[in-house]
Amino acid sequence: MAEGLVHRSEGENLWKTGLNYFKELVSRSFFQESSSNSLWFSMHDLLNDLAKSVAGPTHFSSRGFESESNESNASSARHASFISSYGIASERLTVYHRMKRLRSFISLQPRPRKFAMLHLSQSVLGDLLLDLKYLRVFSLSHYCINAIPDCVGKLRHLHYLNLSYTEIERLPESIGGLFNLEALILRGCPYLAGLPQGVEKLISLRYLDIRETRSLQTMPRRIGNLVNLEILSKFIVGTENGRRLKELKHLEQQGELLISELHRVKDAGDAKDANLHMKRGIDRLIMKWSEPLVDSRNAELEMKVVDFLQPHKDLQDLTISYYSGIEFPFWLEIHRISTWSLCACVAVVMSDHYHHSGCYPPERTAHRRSGCCDWTHFNGAEEIEVPFPCLQHLMVRNCPMLKGRLPEKIDALVRLDIDSCPLLDASPAVSLSSLRELYFRGCNEVTFKSLVNMTSLTTLAVENVEGLACFPLGYTSFSTKLEKLEGVKSLAEIVSDLGHQHHVQLLEDVRIFYCEQLGSLPRSLHKLSHLTRLTIFGCAALELEHFPPLPASVSEFSLWSCPNVKSLPDKLHHLTSLRSLYIVDCENIKCFPRGGLPPNIETFEVRVCVNMEQHVGEWGLHTLASLQSLWIDGSVGGLGDMVCFPPEGDGNDHDLLLPLSPILISPT
Repeated sequence: MAEGLVHRSEGENLWKTGLNYFKELVSRSFFQESSSNSLWFSMHDLLNDLAKSVAGPTHFSSRGFESESNESNASSARHASFISSYGIASERLTVYHRMKRLRSFISLQPRPRKFAMLHLSQSVLGDLLLDLKYLRVFSLSHYCINAIPDCVGKLRHLHYLNLSYTEIERLPESIGGLFNLEALILRGCPYLAGLPQGVEKLISLRYLDIRETRSLQTMPRRIGNLVNLEILSKFIVGTENGRRLKELKHLEQQGELLISELHRVKDAGDAKDANLHMKRGIDRLIMKWSEPLVDSRNAELEMKVVDFLQPHKDLQDLTISYYSGIEFPFWLEIHRISTWSLCACVAVVMSDHYHHSGCYPPERTAHRRSGCCDWTHFNGAEEIEVPFPCLQHLMVRNCPMLKGRLPEKIDALVRLDIDSCPLLDASPAVSLSSLRELYFRGCNEVTFKSLVNMTSLTTLAVENVEGLACFPLGYTSFSTKLEKLEGVKSLAEIVSDLGHQHHVQLLEDVRIFYCEQLGSLPRSLHKLSHLTRLTIFGCAALELEHFPPLPASVSEFSLWSCPNVKSLPDKLHHLTSLRSLYIVDCENIKCFPRGGLPPNIETFEVRVCVNMEQHVGEWGLHTLASLQSLWIDGSVGGLGDMVCFPPEGDGNDHDLLLPLSPILISPT
């Protein structure tokens, strides 16, 4: 898009057109979706080689741990990628200063990313930008930089600027001179305190991403003048002219929109002027008032505001947070929303028809209408069930006074997330045949047992359910598709019997946190032939003289804060699929099993194992040809007595040699 290669019909959204281009390339296997993250894509080696061959000297790439072999072609480069090391000296960037006609510069993170802290000084960055005057694309995502030099405003051809997940605190006012800028990405910048007023001059801007910017408390004035803006991820309501809610009126919004600080609205007419009901492109809407809920809030005004913020009928996903009105808006009755989330609201009723979820902070129960805490609606003495035929995702969190029961007619539901609703009831039984993901935390056992017929369930996470130590009889016999199980503080009997439950043989991911009653693991754990990740964290009662063997399919094993575990899994060296191994704060582990470490480990961490008697020289680190990240501390393997690593003058130095592959060592 930055190169002007994406063409759209009149009235068509540029970003959706570009996304359709990308989907077409994926469908033709030009790109392949990552098996570990649906947001990641890779290119097959053969296609990558073909692309490089076609691009010839116009493409340049540099790896952080390799020498630049193509520097002679630098002056011909138009597109460059830079895989950084963890600290960048100006010498590393010398070759890029010769690329006077460079159009795109994209810095990529090294792998593994666990310890990645990419540092770049402002002076080095400024010197580089002064030489790259024709940049159209510039990305420095995930760098430890807190400011951008003023000279960025001289990049008149810049179309795409990505500073996401950096530590920047401000942007220079000169950014207002980037008249061709179409995309400004600032997502995940926690210290960004404000946007320069010059943003209102970015007349070509189509995409402004300011999600996950917790320090950002105000918008620049007159952002509504950016009539080409198609995606604005967040709008922070202000009280001054130019920052009020009605600035949204002329913006053709697409995708996700978070409207925060709605308690600042003084005139409900501003919400009406925002014209949300005409913005068909918004598919996810988040309305957020302030927390905590205090008596000074105007519940009547907030009810008018939420009524006027009626979205287009095609909205798919709605979240309402910290709303203090006593009624939900009328338009919820006519919208076919598939995902609906409610967080920390006060007692509410849906128009004249619905008694809906009443969510209070604890201190509000005395002066809110506790009788309205129900999911059913009443017509005189008759109780009538409220159907949600299109609802696919239901989330109810932090509603400690919510009473009543869940809706029964939620046949399309695929994800249910209930958190901290201890008074919620679910009787009679709620059938959830379409449900794929269940997250159940801080609620009562009765509600949990009332969820039945979950024949499509693949993910089950249970936390802090008082008195629940095992599944009810027959509860999981229908869960033949279960792939992920996560238990916290309970479910000891479930975990202890995992290897014998045939209906969980498809489990891929098991995570056990603070399971106080867990005293053992099944010897048949290795029968979970699809298991790829096993995490055991904070299980003080777990006592193992001999850790049972793991299935050969495991790729990640983590053992944290288990003081009574005295050994690691038997036949560890047979786990050829294991890529990540974490052993932390396990005081009774003294050595690795006979046979050594798994041969294909990429990430290896051993810390706070104070009784690890086996010397690090006996671990066989030199045999780990795939090792990329090693984190050990002075409490293990005799490292505390070393002055240098490897030690000098030791006849067994070869035992401490590391493989040739680049490794990030982080001794603590």
